[in-house]
Amino acid sequence: MLTEMFSCLRAMRPGTRLAALLCAAAVACCLALPPVVFAVWDGMLFAGTHPRADAGQAEPLGDAARANPAACLLYNCAHLLGVDPARPSGAPDQWQARTPAGQDLADAKARCAAAVDSAAALGLLADADAARLRAALDGSGYLLTAQDGPAGLTAYSLAPGPVPEEQPADAGPAGALTLTLALTLTADGRPVYFSWQDSGRTGDAAGTGSLLAPALALLGVDEFTDWQPVDWGGRLPGAGETAYSPAAQLYVSVNAGGGLTVGAASMTPEQFAALLD
Repeated sequence: MLTEMFSCLRAMRPGTRLAALLCAAAVACCLALPPVVFAVWDGMLFAGTHPRADAGQAEPLGDAARANPAACLLYNCAHLLGVDPARPSGAPDQWQARTPAGQDLADAKARCAAAVDSAAALGLLADADAARLRAALDGSGYLLTAQDGPAGLTAYSLAPGPVPEEQPADAGPAGALTLTLALTLTADGRPVYFSWQDSGRTGDAAGTGSLLAPALALLGVDEFTDWQPVDWGGRLPGAGETAYSPAAQLYVSVNAGGGLTVGAASMTPEQFAALLD
């Protein structure tokens, strides 16, 4: 086969022969690249915004939003990938589930603990609740799982696992394990979704003051100054605090009922207007 291939090459005109050799070399190089290179390319592809094939479906981000990592990433998730960082189960083909163990588990716990510390430092968590969450991350009664998604996202879920013989110190009434924690973090550890719940709690976990400003800081979108509070009135009971930024093309919600949930979704001004109708 090789002899026939070289015979065909010799029979070609010089220009055609050169083009064929260059093409073959390019294919060989691509086949030789390790998978990690393609992972790097994927990260580069989704590091910034790109035009859709149908430009009418999404309004391009302005310069300020393009320069903001969170706004840019969430825009790509919504308009390029079709991924909701808060709900990996909505696109299971784009998320790879795993149960961390060994050093991977230690690293995962450290990333989650850092996000908890950030929320506590901003006043989104009471010190006692932050301490309970850190204890749950270290306790033997809880199981931490992970899902690796596109664009460097990782979703973590902490929930009661097999009940140990001796309940951990952070157990609720009668030894019940009542805490859950769900996080979606960027590659550099920034939360784009943060939710913890305590099934044994009655009432809100946070104080009576507004949590919107610290939530925006947690998400890394507090630099935008055009946030418009959304008053759902009786249309959406229990919605918590919500706001929309036309510049960031982001809708953010904060709900302290039974714990704390902070989330953001990218939507164009037209999509936001339709949401209000």
